Amino acid sequence: MEERMPIYYTKEEYQKILATSEKEPVFMPNEIFDDLPRAINVNRKGKSSKHIAYAFSYVFLVIYLYRYTKFGTHADYEFTEEELKKLLTVSPTSKGKDGVTYITKKKGILEQLGYIKKVTDYPLEWTYDEIYTDSYVEFLYFSDIKGDGLPSSMISNLKNRKINYPVKLLDERIIEIDEEELECPGILHDINYTTETSIDIFIYCMTRKELGVEGFYLYCLIKFKSAFYGGRWNCAQSDFPARTGMKIDVIKTRLKALERYGMLNNSHEDFIIGLDGPGYERIANSYCTTNFSDFVKDGEAKRPYSRGRVLTKKAHEKLKEMFNEDDNEGLWGTKGAA
Repeated sequence: MEERMPIYYTKEEYQKILATSEKEPVFMPNEIFDDLPRAINVNRKGKSSKHIAYAFSYVFLVIYLYRYTKFGTHADYEFTEEELKKLLTVSPTSKGKDGVTYITKKKGILEQLGYIKKVTDYPLEWTYDEIYTDSYVEFLYFSDIKGDGLPSSMISNLKNRKINYPVKLLDERIIEIDEEELECPGILHDINYTTETSIDIFIYCMTRKELGVEGFYLYCLIKFKSAFYGGRWNCAQSDFPARTGMKIDVIKTRLKALERYGMLNNSHEDFIIGLDGPGYERIANSYCTTNFSDFVKDGEAKRPYSRGRVLTKKAHEKLKEMFNEDDNEGLWGTKGAA
């Protein structure tokens, strides 16, 4: 049984709390799609598919908050652990053996994997000189303000607190490619081997019960995989748990929701009963994500859900006879479903 998903904020409230602006892309490290399924076993007692999706979404939010210097922009919001949980549709009192604190605490899963660390300094402002092609983003930190000896009244809204430092954004990354390790600068300076998404897509998922962190994680993973494989990702549904680390029932419901909200295209291959043996090969469904502008808008009806046909082998053979196999190999050749 899936966990109940609480929604704490509307789209407008998310936009206000996060002080969103039009162009704020977030680049997620591709290695996270391998690291999280290895580190979080959702089949163990007290674990769920939401945990692995929460870990991914937490890293996304940490990178966003730091990169776009959201600390200190909202006088009533400090982005404490409890507040981050609510932004990620998790109860702020989620603790103990069934909670998610083991993922984000000091020396927790994300810190062990090298994605976050707890620090007391944080950026308040960022600048970038577009005139120079080799220019880098530069931050003004809380420690810089304090070090200037400014009157306390000028920094009254700024507080000493611990925040999450996004390690992959700023520190050197080690990427494994073809069993070889490659050293890369932090994502702030090198966006190779990353998958881009936006705060708009994050908010879209967090404000819809059928999507949530699981839908957001699955959308981003499919976007990464489809880009890696040239535009579409062929994956048997039975292979999704190993690829995502989530349970199959959650995967099925989120794939359907993503499609109905216009976020995902699915080829829905035909399923041929008894199609096996030499000369036959089942073709897995292929997936690709859509752009935010193509999503179902507020007030619009969700898209109808398509299903592949279920045919007997005899019916499949009869249909093949109606077409020229040589001219229609891609349509009637060795197609099936996964």
